[in-house]
Amino acid sequence: MGFEQGQLIESQGVIFVVRSLKAEHLLPARFNDMLVVYTQVEKSRHASLIFSQKITDLKQNKVLFEAQVTVACLDAKKFKPCAILSDILEKINGQ
Repeated sequence: MGFEQGQLIESQGVIFVVRSLKAEHLLPARFNDMLVVYTQVEKSRHASLIFSQKITDLKQNKVLFEAQVTVACLDAKKFKPCAILSDILEKINGQ
């Protein structure tokens, strides 16, 4: 999405951390398989985002792996939850 953690810390004073992760391995991948990784924001909240991720085998068009990842926005100095900045939310929500 174009956000680098180092830049967010320096310019905005925030950092994103993984709060929770639910992952499901469905099928194995093999060496040299052509894989596609899909990531989508499912929900945005005041101080967190929920992403869904999926890895598929391009040739077989089968889902190999699925995950749901919740990330929290923290004040980079205090490591306490804080609101996601409006410019970040606008870019995430495609505005």
